[in-house]
Amino acid sequence: GTLFARSKAGLKPTPAGEVAVRQAQILRSELQVTAGAVLAAFEGKRRVLRLGSLTVTSIVPKAIGHYRELIPGAKVQIREASVDVLLRDLLENNIDCVVGALPLDVASSSLVEGLEVTPVSRDWICMVCSPEHALARRRKVSWQEVFEFDWVLPPSHTMLRQMFVAACLQRGLEPPSATIESMSPLTLTQLLKTDRSLIGVMRREQLRGETSPSSLRVLPVESPIELPTLSFITKRSCSPLPVAVQTFFRSIEMAVACEATPHSKEWIKKA
Repeated sequence: GTLFARSKAGLKPTPAGEVAVRQAQILRSELQVTAGAVLAAFEGKRRVLRLGSLTVTSIVPKAIGHYRELIPGAKVQIREASVDVLLRDLLENNIDCVVGALPLDVASSSLVEGLEVTPVSRDWICMVCSPEHALARRRKVSWQEVFEFDWVLPPSHTMLRQMFVAACLQRGLEPPSATIESMSPLTLTQLLKTDRSLIGVMRREQLRGETSPSSLRVLPVESPIELPTLSFITKRSCSPLPVAVQTFFRSIEMAVACEATPHSKEWIKKA
């Protein structure tokens, strides 16, 4: 039989030809994926992926795991700093990409004109405490009730603290002062375990990365404070992204998909 039939309109595939075309398209797609993986493997081994990241996201370590599965032997350098510092490094070509949330002042500035920003995951502030805290077993907690306790808060210059303060003011409440100031999620976790009267704030992303979820309780406070979306950020360019950076973005998507499974959310819901 023939694969194509000639008519006044030109060549048209026969039913058998349509099957052949579809199979050829599938084969071409598979060859492109294979060629990309081979190129990424060579490039990944040849160059180091320079990654800028917040210290409080659980997605990045998981994405690096996927990345090294896609490119065995790949090397990664992680630069951990505030987003504004990381964006300067990105624009000066000191790093290849950033995984973080754009502060509101940056998102509305001319700086973003030089950036490609792809949202990857929503994030918000959780109020956390020890499982032995007086409010830990409550099914519902008001904002006024949490302010009756002492707080562990990040420094005033951080986006997390500023968003928390803004949310308090929007509700007509005076923000609590910090009994203890610390940027470290690990320090916060240890403080809450040691002093059961304290309450702290933590990104949901950091909570998802906790290795011992039973050591914390998320207080069921109404109207959670949403943070700027976690994004994959690269420098805007006319040239295609390096294959290693494209592969890492796919790894980020894989990590986000894993985070979205019911099993990964189970302990946060229980809290």
